[in-house]
Amino acid sequence: MTTCLTLWIRTFRSRAEKSPSTSSLSELRSARNALLHCVHDCSAGNVRRLQEKIQSARTHRELWSLRSEIYHCVAMHHHQAMATERVQSLAHHFEGWIEFTEVRQKPS
Repeated sequence: MTTCLTLWIRTFRSRAEKSPSTSSLSELRSARNALLHCVHDCSAGNVRRLQEKIQSARTHRELWSLRSEIYHCVAMHHHQAMATERVQSLAHHFEGWIEFTEVRQKPS
C-alpha cells in the first residue's frame, strides 16, 4: 500500500539524486516566465511584490505555491474567468516537478 508519505519520499529521493542540470534550470526559468506573463498586464503595488516573489523563487514548488496570488491578482484586474484560464495554463510547466494530484488541483 503506497501512502502519500511514501510517494513524497520517492519523489524527494529522485530529485535529490539529480543535480541541477541545465535543462532543469531552463525549465525553472520557463515556468518563472510563464508566471510573470500571467500578471504582465496587471498594474498595482501588489503586482510588483508578486513579481519579486516569482523572480526570487528557487524551485518549481515555490513557484507553484504562488498560483493563488496570481489568480487573485488577475481576477482583481480583469475577471475570474481570465484568472482561472491563466492559472490553468500553467499546469504543464509543473508536471514532473509537482505531484500529479497537485498539478491538477484548482487554486484556492
